[in-house]
Amino acid sequence: RPLGPPAAPAPLWSAVARGAWALLVGAGTMMALAGCGALGAPRVGELPRAVQPPTPEELAEYPCRHGQLEACRARCENDATSCNAAGLLYELEGGTEAQVAAAALYRKGCDDAYAPACNNLAWLYALGRGVPRDPPRSLEVFARAYAGVRMACLRGEASGCVEVAAMLQEGRGVEVNEPLASLYLAAAGVPATAEPGSPPRAW
Repeated sequence: RPLGPPAAPAPLWSAVARGAWALLVGAGTMMALAGCGALGAPRVGELPRAVQPPTPEELAEYPCRHGQLEACRARCENDATSCNAAGLLYELEGGTEAQVAAAALYRKGCDDAYAPACNNLAWLYALGRGVPRDPPRSLEVFARAYAGVRMACLRGEASGCVEVAAMLQEGRGVEVNEPLASLYLAAAGVPATAEPGSPPRAW
């Protein structure tokens, strides 16, 4: 039933009664708002935590995630994932020198058996960016990437299974094999009719 004053003969519903009803409704609204505030909603003017600028501690701990190129590259010495991330940051800069630097970083990451770095290096060989265009070398490096993501899938990593399926469907470093791709998608819990949709360039 619509919220409103209690039914009563019009002559008895005085201005005082209407005022009292308005006060009651207003008080209920304020209490509801106060209750919502107690749930921890951010103060007016605050950005959500996910889009606030990173703290110095976060920059130091996750330089690659926050685009700190030099700090990210420094981590490449002992971390293949940082080699790959730094390579992508160089590619985003654009220009021949940056592409050459990206290729070197991908190569180190790939030599350290990080499959996404092999995948990205293979694309550079295929496109002739930062390295001479070399389709046979590209296929060889794609094959290394395939072996790496296949191992990840066997370890139970769903993203590895999806990437294997994508490579089998595209013939990237391996012969096209749709039935086998469907099996890998099933292992990842993805319907066999779905496109894997994996990006050609991986972080």
